Amino acid sequence: MRQGRPWSYLLFGATGIPVTGGTLLALAVLLLAGAGAVLAASRGAGGAPARLGALVFALGMLARALTGIGWAAGLGFTPGAPCSWLNLLVYLPVCLATGAAALAVSRCPRWLAVTAALPAGVLLWASA
Repeated sequence: MRQGRPWSYLLFGATGIPVTGGTLLALAVLLLAGAGAVLAASRGAGGAPARLGALVFALGMLARALTGIGWAAGLGFTPGAPCSWLNLLVYLPVCLATGAAALAVSRCPRWLAVTAALPAGVLLWASA
């Protein structure tokens, strides 16, 4: 058994954030399903369900990007935590680019996506 601080403290500078196998497996399944929807929508297959799946995936990525912006601003995140630089230099740009690409594939009006992603980002930040 590993001694010392839990992974949530090492990564996020806080405890109480579940970094367990079950949580990570559920996240991986959701991301793979979303990526499949984006792939299908980008090839014109799957029709409206694939475009809806791509939109949901895009909203999730943009909500994570908004949360990352809040964390970069020091909201709800311990400055100097090992994950802070990883968030700023890797996760945030990847989430913005992936969310924008999936949004383009979903062919959804931009105002609708931003309106839906903003409250989701606020909820993610508030729960951290």
